[in-house]
Amino acid sequence: MSNCNVLQLNEKEPVLQATAEELVSPQNAYRPDVDIYYLPEEYLFQVDLPGIKEEDIQLEIDEKNTLILKARNTQEFSGEAVFKQTSMGNYYRAFSLNDEVDRQAVKAQYQNGVLEIHLPKRQEVQPKRVEIKIN
Repeated sequence: MSNCNVLQLNEKEPVLQATAEELVSPQNAYRPDVDIYYLPEEYLFQVDLPGIKEEDIQLEIDEKNTLILKARNTQEFSGEAVFKQTSMGNYYRAFSLNDEVDRQAVKAQYQNGVLEIHLPKRQEVQPKRVEIKIN
């Protein structure tokens, strides 16, 4: 059994919420794989988008505090495919965020087919060390 920390996504006391069907499930869209990591100061999302151009990725947090990722695979190849496992078309994922996330400080970078989304926690919810003096 692995000894890694697991981020539980639940509906009662969510850090983040995600369901198998997602919050919004547009028709004819593929769901890219996403790994979510918990760090003391932020949440880190790593999204697999191989073959996608950066300009074909749209990322936003809407008024309902939902992180929405949309991407389009526009690669075109000449010739007939002999064997094909990659998905062509639209990609979509949506995650409901809680109030811990500092929406104004979210950053993303795309490199080598992986989109990293850094969702920092607001300062008041980050862990702090408190020294207690003994009299």
